[in-house]
Amino acid sequence: MNNVLLTFLIIFSLVLCSCQNIERSESEFYRDFNIGRTVGKMNVGQLRPKSSGQSVSTSITETTDRRRETNVEFSIDNTTHTTFDNRVFLEDLRASITAQLSNSEITSVSGGTAEESFYFNYAIDHTIQGSVEVIGTVVEGDRYKLWCIVRERVGDDLSE
Repeated sequence: MNNVLLTFLIIFSLVLCSCQNIERSESEFYRDFNIGRTVGKMNVGQLRPKSSGQSVSTSITETTDRRRETNVEFSIDNTTHTTFDNRVFLEDLRASITAQLSNSEITSVSGGTAEESFYFNYAIDHTIQGSVEVIGTVVEGDRYKLWCIVRERVGDDLSE
């Protein structure tokens, strides 16, 4: 009787374990990308970092879905006799992120721009799909807010 119960428990445990979803690894780009650090490396003389915040979420089902939202606030220093140009800054930031995607050997699938924003959709093989969305705007004349959302979905075959 004990052997039957033990066998039943082992089989039940194996079935239970095989039904659990597994967390899949994120891409190197998702793991390493930091919008604040990217802006810092751009060395924009008119922007002085003030504050930043970040939220992260992960959902595990048949795929692993990740989302990281970062907001960074800067003060704008217009004492350099030039006015901060958000459009030019966002173009430079977009080019910097494009270079980071390329350096990570990620294929940019699509993207777009608007007056105060841009986005990229990317893919790695057929197992990772992601996106980067950036919004930047001047607030109250002397502050600049930058929001960035990076999403990534990892699964066995996402080409369908």
